[in-house]
Amino acid sequence: MDQQLAEGLARQALLFLDNATFRAAQKDHALHVEGLVKEFTERELTWPEHIDNVVALCMRIAGVLELPDDKRELLRRAAIVHDIGLLDFPKVDIGPVGGPVDHVGRGAARLEQMPLWAEVAPIVRDHHERMDGSGPLGLSGFALGLPARILALAEYIETVTNPASPWNTRSAAQVVAELQDPKDQRFDQRVVAAFLAGVPGAG
Repeated sequence: MDQQLAEGLARQALLFLDNATFRAAQKDHALHVEGLVKEFTERELTWPEHIDNVVALCMRIAGVLELPDDKRELLRRAAIVHDIGLLDFPKVDIGPVGGPVDHVGRGAARLEQMPLWAEVAPIVRDHHERMDGSGPLGLSGFALGLPARILALAEYIETVTNPASPWNTRSAAQVVAELQDPKDQRFDQRVVAAFLAGVPGAG
C-alpha cells in the first residue's frame, strides 16, 4: 500500500476514534448532569422519586404508542427537567396541583438559554396544558405536541397518587376511574388509552 495513502487512512482512523471518544464522553457528561438535576429537583423542589416515576410513566406510554427513538429520548429528557422552573419559587404545598402556574414558563425560559436543554423547552412549557384548554396558557387540542401531552398525563398521575406529594388526593384506582370518565377531556384520549393499557383490569 502506498505510504501516503496508509498514513491518510491511519489519520482518518484516529480521527474516528477521537470523535467516538468525544461522543462517549459527551454522553457520560450529559448523564451525569441529568443525575444531578434529578437529585436536586427531588430533594429541593419536589418530593422523593417524583422524577423517576414521571420518567418511567412517560417511557411506558411512549412504548405503547411506539414513539420513534428520537422523540422518546426528547420526552425522557424533558421529564427529567420538567419542574426546573420551581427554582424561582419557594417550596409550597398549596395552590394549583404541581406548583405555581408560572413555573412552566420560567423553566422553559431557563432551558432555552442552555444549549444542552433548549430543544426540550417547548415540552416543559406545555406540560401543564390540557386538551380542553384549561391549562395556564389556554393552549388546547393538537396545538400541544405529543411529548407534551404524554408528560402532562404522566406528571398529573404521579403528583396526585404519590404519598410523598403534597397533592396526593387519589388512589391509583380513583385515577383510573377518573381517566375512564368520558366527560373528562383534559388529556389526549390516545395517551390515556396507552396508559390504561398497562393497568390490569382497566381495559
